[in-house]
Amino acid sequence: MVFLRVPVQCFRCGIPADRSQVLESKSTSGDIRFECYDCYKSKQLSPGAETKKRGHYCEKCRYKFTSRNNICPYCSKNDHVITGSVTVEDLLY
Repeated sequence: MVFLRVPVQCFRCGIPADRSQVLESKSTSGDIRFECYDCYKSKQLSPGAETKKRGHYCEKCRYKFTSRNNICPYCSKNDHVITGSVTVEDLLY
């Protein structure tokens, strides 16, 4: 099998890159688009609102955990989960 070094254009920055060094994905319209490694890396490293982990406490399981979503890892429910910083003093009183 022969790999041709065909340069393709990154859809984010517009810089031509080697086809073997880019990520190939489909757009919402179904067209194939290419993304270079630098654009992919900068997109992955930028923190978003939903990527931050917060402290949670499940009253049903009595388990304190940190997660991006508020679902208990033991019971897989969120009806008894408290979001926020829960300390040992809060649990004792």
